[in-house]
Amino acid sequence: MDVKKVDWNALWGEVSDNNAFGKQARYSDDFWNNKSNHYNQADYGEAQRVKDVISIMKVDKNTSLLDIGCGTGKITVPLAQAAKKVTALDRSAGMLERLQEAARSAGVKNITCVNKKWEDAEINKDVEPHDIVMASYSLVMRDIKGALLKMNEAAKRGVFLAWWAGKHTMGFEKFWERIGRTEYRAPADYIYLINILHDEGINANVRTFDHTAEHTYNSFDDAVRQWQGNYGLTAEKDIDALKKYLKEISFSRDGLLVSHHPIHTAFVWWFKQ
Repeated sequence: MDVKKVDWNALWGEVSDNNAFGKQARYSDDFWNNKSNHYNQADYGEAQRVKDVISIMKVDKNTSLLDIGCGTGKITVPLAQAAKKVTALDRSAGMLERLQEAARSAGVKNITCVNKKWEDAEINKDVEPHDIVMASYSLVMRDIKGALLKMNEAAKRGVFLAWWAGKHTMGFEKFWERIGRTEYRAPADYIYLINILHDEGINANVRTFDHTAEHTYNSFDDAVRQWQGNYGLTAEKDIDALKKYLKEISFSRDGLLVSHHPIHTAFVWWFKQ
């Protein structure tokens, strides 16, 4: 089979249309605005990722950085402390409000916020080229090929991506089975990115590793609301099953509810010649 005839971008789009999370993440601003209120309660290893980005991409006080899908700034703000300037781009006004609050608290003043989807942003109009362009767990674009090529165009030196490696379920495939859904459909993983980039003549570097994400919740009801929203659950029986599952996987700590979830991550990065 001629692998060059495989349309990896189309396959990515099909998987995005049918996974348990993709449509809400891609189409709904309200989805992300609602998540902004508790986004900082999840720990996906951001502190270590900041160190990795600085080391891998050689970020210093002369570096400009564009963070696509920056969220509440858990990576953006500490990176801004190491860089010359950072542009934080996100479709969610709620996320950017939290980022600006975090920047003020940290005394960081070199971040510019842009409230746009990456698909709609125009280079040299909405955002200028930056030394480094990055997207960390924010690749929810259906046309991922177009998004990647635009990142490459906007980067003076290189691009850094963090995305899922393997089947990203955070353990929820077991819950999916309980509510009688078909097989849990995870997002397309990093290998699609590698193949798309390869077909475009970009030979990217890859590092994969396993770690654990931690979610904290103010209460059990808070946990139910978050995961109900993540998966668009409306049927009473599904919500009851979710409550039962969350009781099984969560525990109390310092007055908060905590759950741990296995994560398989890939770093993908390249430098321009």
